[in-house]
Amino acid sequence: MFYPTETDPAADVEKTYGESDPALTYTVEPAALADKVTGKLSREPGEDVGGYAITRGTLSPVSGAYALNFEGANLTVNPRALTVAADDKAKTYGDADPELTCTVTGLVNGDTKATVLTGAPSRDPGEDVGKYAITKGTLKLTSGNYALADDAFTGAKLTVTPKVLTVTVQDAEKTYSDADPDLTYTVKPEALADAVTGKLNRAAGQGVGTYAIRGDSLTAGANYSLNVVPGTLTIDQRPLTVKVNQKSKTYGEDDPGFTCTAEGLVAGDSLSLTVTRAAGENVGSYDFTCDNAASYPNYDITVEGKFTVTPKQVGLSWSTDPLTYNGYNQKPAATATGLEDGDSCTVTVEGDGVDAGTYTATAVSLSNPNYKLPYAAYCTQPYTIGKADKADEAAPNAVTVAFKGVESGKLDLSSALKGATDWTVKGFDGVLVTDAEFELDDAGRSTAILTYATANVGNSDHGHLHHQAGRRDHRK
Repeated sequence: MFYPTETDPAADVEKTYGESDPALTYTVEPAALADKVTGKLSREPGEDVGGYAITRGTLSPVSGAYALNFEGANLTVNPRALTVAADDKAKTYGDADPELTCTVTGLVNGDTKATVLTGAPSRDPGEDVGKYAITKGTLKLTSGNYALADDAFTGAKLTVTPKVLTVTVQDAEKTYSDADPDLTYTVKPEALADAVTGKLNRAAGQGVGTYAIRGDSLTAGANYSLNVVPGTLTIDQRPLTVKVNQKSKTYGEDDPGFTCTAEGLVAGDSLSLTVTRAAGENVGSYDFTCDNAASYPNYDITVEGKFTVTPKQVGLSWSTDPLTYNGYNQKPAATATGLEDGDSCTVTVEGDGVDAGTYTATAVSLSNPNYKLPYAAYCTQPYTIGKADKADEAAPNAVTVAFKGVESGKLDLSSALKGATDWTVKGFDGVLVTDAEFELDDAGRSTAILTYATANVGNSDHGHLHHQAGRRDHRK
């Protein structure tokens, strides 16, 4: 029996690592018998890069009438191309380099960068502020399943940025017209203080106030940037003491025209001060005030001392009325002279006398504090109390009742009138007391109750009853 022969050559195929297998195909010769073959090709197992034989697999003729002559082929797995891109990095001047890394694109089948690459990127040398190229360095493949072409690596940049130094300007202070103090600053971190050079500068001006202190001219080179915290220069007022040349007057006088001198004035400055004092004309001390101190803001103006109004010395005029013994204290009166218009001033006198004789009265005080007594030698006055008339002494039963400062009432005269048979009742100024009566008891003795009403009597006066013969006094 004749058996026709079929020749089935398989076709070579290829794929890239990680891809699915392509379809495995074959051709039948003669082509007219292609439908007489059934089944599928197969290949040797494996996914790594390399060649794998394509085998007959399950191919067979559809019937025993045909014999199958199979010619094999190959499946080729090719390397997968990878792309590697270095990652951009940055650091601050003076710091250590960060780790240089890269990003890999194209990995399949669960592969990782660590399993297919070894080595690390590198960068151009240099530590100053700037940008440095990151290159492929020692990167290389450890897996044959991938290919890395030179142009498949993309470089990056390492950027070195300036280190920030914080410069804090110290506040300063001075008094108006003094030279500026040294302007200083501190640096953080302190270890880099020497890197900062240059001088501080401040806003212009010499008057009292505040002025910004800046660090515009400070520098630390290109590898550092400065964060300057400004400070303040404060110019304080200069103390200025004003001394008034006229510091007192006597009560009643006009104020003097005030002139003054200033201590602490800066050379080249001039002042025209208006000095006044607190209001008041009575004896005492009054503060000075510089009314236009605000016109000179560069000075703290103090007016020294106080203005004093001292008491005015009065003259004394002594009464010249003769004094006669009456059994009571007596002395001359003194009147203050030289008073200002509208003022009053009572003189207190000491040195009373009772019996006839020579005495000295002394003015000891004044009721008005705006005045003062003369020197002690001018404050005394000798005076004489004359003897009483003999006729007055010979009337033992004569009683004089004198009143002053009362208008009506009752007065118990029993003591003063004991044994008296004659009496007169008079007011202080000699005006007779009206309705003056004495009541008698059953034995004809006086009960000495005087009912009285006075007229033309001053309210500040007081009355007295005097029984001369018995030397009995009753004062009211």
